[in-house]
Amino acid sequence: MEIIQKRERVTVKEYGLKWEGKGGSGFSFNCDINGVVDESAMYPAGLENLALCRAGKMEGYTGPTIATYSHTYTDHAVGLCKCGKKVTLSGSTNTCKCGTDYNNSGQRLAPREQWGEEAGESISDILSINLMEDYNFMGIGKPTNL
Repeated sequence: MEIIQKRERVTVKEYGLKWEGKGGSGFSFNCDINGVVDESAMYPAGLENLALCRAGKMEGYTGPTIATYSHTYTDHAVGLCKCGKKVTLSGSTNTCKCGTDYNNSGQRLAPREQWGEEAGESISDILSINLMEDYNFMGIGKPTNL
C-alpha cells in the first residue's frame, strides 16, 4: 500500500465574543480574532441576543471579551490499495471495498481465515472492521456516539 496522505494532528482555533454571567452562564458569539461577528451566519434569535448584549440590556452579564477556543483532532492517513481504491487508515483493521485488510500503518493483514485467538487476536479485534468507513460508504454519516 502506498500512503497518499499521512496521519496528522490538526489544531483548530476559534474565537468567541463573550459576555459572562454568574454561575457560569453567559453568551458567546462566533467571531474572528478581532471580535468581529459574522452576523450574516446567525439565526434571528442569536442576532437578537447579540444586540441585547451589545446594548447592555442583559442584566448581570459583563463583557464583551474575546475568548479563544481550540480543539485538536487526528486527520487519519489514507492509503492506496493494490486495487487502486483509497482506504482511510483509522482503526486496527481497515478494509478496502475489494476485501483486502490493512492495519492502521497501511500494512496488509493476513487473510481472515488465518485470524483467531491462537494468533493473539480477540473477537473484538477480529470484528473491528472500519466502522467509520462503513458508515460513510453507506451514506448515512458518522455516528456521534462511537
